[in-house]
Amino acid sequence: MEDVSTFNELFKETTLPYSYSVFAPDNTAFNTLHPAELSYLKTHFASQDRTNLIHRHTSKNITYLKTLVTGGSIPSLEGEPLHYKQHGNDTFIDGGNITKTDIVARNGSPFLGVVLIVGVVHVISKLLVPDSVVFTPLKYLYGLGNVIFAETLAASDSFSMANDSRISLSILAPVDSAYADSVDLKDAELLKQVQYNFLDTAVDLSSLQDNTLLTTKYKLKSLGGLAQRVKVKKLDDKIYLNHNVEVLSNAGILL
Repeated sequence: MEDVSTFNELFKETTLPYSYSVFAPDNTAFNTLHPAELSYLKTHFASQDRTNLIHRHTSKNITYLKTLVTGGSIPSLEGEPLHYKQHGNDTFIDGGNITKTDIVARNGSPFLGVVLIVGVVHVISKLLVPDSVVFTPLKYLYGLGNVIFAETLAASDSFSMANDSRISLSILAPVDSAYADSVDLKDAELLKQVQYNFLDTAVDLSSLQDNTLLTTKYKLKSLGGLAQRVKVKKLDDKIYLNHNVEVLSNAGILL
């Protein structure tokens, strides 16, 4: 079904029990995600989050509309319950309107004249994001394609900062093409230097004045334990760091 092609793309590598019900969000339901979040979910780094998201929309119970209109709940494979109820002429699953219903999924050849029913699919208008799926800065980096920097962060002591969405900070993330050679993820000094890409607070670079100095989290003994700083330079409607590193136009994602 073309109207659930985004869900199908995420769904195709997910293992389900023999019988199931799927409440598949339509393509427009994914508009609630930032493009970087959706891109991340399509990467191999997101295998567990992708499974949790699919399982949030799936139950091992085969449930038809005639049951859903009565109101109640069934457990999802992810663990959170799926609540359903009827309101007027519409039926809802956790606030998502069921727009297509009772689409039977079959499997195999007829046995004694009977085709085995594997599952039933309902199309809904809302994406159900489980509590177990949290989009952290590190996941945004994977979604944006900053894979080398993300892998460096994941191997460094800065991993906790990049993987916690509750911390207020800014990350100056180099694109993969900025790396001339392969990165040695066992280089202790290199892993420490990634702190130079972290600022203490959330900063909107476009609002800063020319020649503003920003304090990073990279501290050096040679500076008496003080942190190194980055200079913001503005020229011809472009923003540069330390005069020659350009900030790309698609930067500045707020989490």
